Amino acid sequence: MGEDDLAVGVEETSVDSSLPISLSGADRKWYNWLKRLPALVDYITIIFCAIGPWLFFYVAMWALFAFLVCFQILSIMQGAYLLKGALALRKGVKEELPEILPKHYFAIVIPNYKEDLSTLRSTLDHYATFAWAKERFLVILGMEGGEAECEEKATTLESEYGDKFATVVHSVHPRGLPGETAGKHSNERFAGQFAYEHFVQDRAFDIDSIIVCSMDSDTLHTERYFMKIEAEMQKNPSHVYNTIFASPFYNYQNMYDPQVPGFNANFDQLWAMLSLGILARSNSEFKFPASSYCVPMRFLRDLDFWDGGPEGIAEDEHMALKAFFRNQWKGGNSHHL
Repeated sequence: MGEDDLAVGVEETSVDSSLPISLSGADRKWYNWLKRLPALVDYITIIFCAIGPWLFFYVAMWALFAFLVCFQILSIMQGAYLLKGALALRKGVKEELPEILPKHYFAIVIPNYKEDLSTLRSTLDHYATFAWAKERFLVILGMEGGEAECEEKATTLESEYGDKFATVVHSVHPRGLPGETAGKHSNERFAGQFAYEHFVQDRAFDIDSIIVCSMDSDTLHTERYFMKIEAEMQKNPSHVYNTIFASPFYNYQNMYDPQVPGFNANFDQLWAMLSLGILARSNSEFKFPASSYCVPMRFLRDLDFWDGGPEGIAEDEHMALKAFFRNQWKGGNSHHL
């Protein structure tokens, strides 16, 4: 998966780590009803589509007409936002970034399960070419205990790339932890907690100096993405409390691989375009990151890292929602780069 180099979307929220996580009383009652609302709307819609034309023909036809009109309007709007995002990317690539000395560390979390060594090496080779790699990149290999040879694979990569980054370490996520479901979200939760304990608690890194990068095992951010984040962090240090740095993405590495079904490849490209259009919306206070994004360690800790249960799927959107609702609770604001 390729990542472009412009941090188009940034979510900013105010967080209080003392905010209660559990709900009770009336709030719990409303929560139980609201979490069932999406499924209820789906069921009603399916039933109406199945029997509506037979019982309420004209009502059903008007409803269909209204849906098609709304769909066309939203499609045109999304196309306009996509064009805006594409132009912003072209402009951003040519933008000269100020020459700055890095003050932050980038903790690159690479979750993986039964990935080929060639894939992981390709990813690490890419980041090893960056000017700040040896001094400022902390690589955390998020291994899975369910993979028999995960320790051997991690040790091999640590020995091969240990001198190319500030450090290369690994975590091993145990299988079957209570309340967890298997996936990127639970792997990253364990790896994120490991990174916090290893660097902040054990090695006394300043928590405000670490920015955690969530990604896939084959994500290739460009160097400008990190330079842009570094410049923004130095410009506004308060981002450590409340910011998610999102970037657009493009699935090009295996798009033409014959083993990838054509439907999947085309759908992923549509999703990439949708994501770019969402990040380009200047009139929206909320923008979903997709797949890969950066979060300051302090903010990540205050959000209690990623959620490892079924509610944590998809982890990128769920993390954005956690930040958003914390923001609404405390009355913060939102902006984009």
